[in-house]
Amino acid sequence: KYGYYLYDGTGCIYINNVKGTSFAIPAVGDIVTVPNAEYDNYYNSNLVQKADPVSATGSYTMPTAEVVTIAEITAKPAKDHTYEAHLVTITGTIYKGKAGSYDAIYIKDADGNQIYLNYGTSKTDPLTTYADKLDTEVTITVVISQYHTSYGCWIATDLTY
Repeated sequence: KYGYYLYDGTGCIYINNVKGTSFAIPAVGDIVTVPNAEYDNYYNSNLVQKADPVSATGSYTMPTAEVVTIAEITAKPAKDHTYEAHLVTITGTIYKGKAGSYDAIYIKDADGNQIYLNYGTSKTDPLTTYADKLDTEVTITVVISQYHTSYGCWIATDLTY
């Protein structure tokens, strides 16, 4: 919806569509070049804010996500980059809460540690995507993006929807 993650063999970086133009999101595994990229920082997370449309030049097999607990991620301080831009698999219960004044979807563990699930690369609102999974335990693969100081929690982009 708003952009997508690129993986370079060491980690991911978010390509944000701030130019406001529609663009094709590459398929998972496409090898792409990002021309005219301008790097920026958003809530302590590195990303590309402006870039011209990309074109696929090949195919790549994505790595297996690291399995971690929600507690391992949430134990990190706000400016710790251990998990930022990493592909991880987490297990927890989906629930609806607030992100500021907005309704939002979170995944939490039995101890109440939580991660906010962001739109990111999804084409649908997480509120719609997870409507039938509320209060259900799921295992999902996400990219951890950043600690959002306004929301007071870590944010992740679910790559499974």
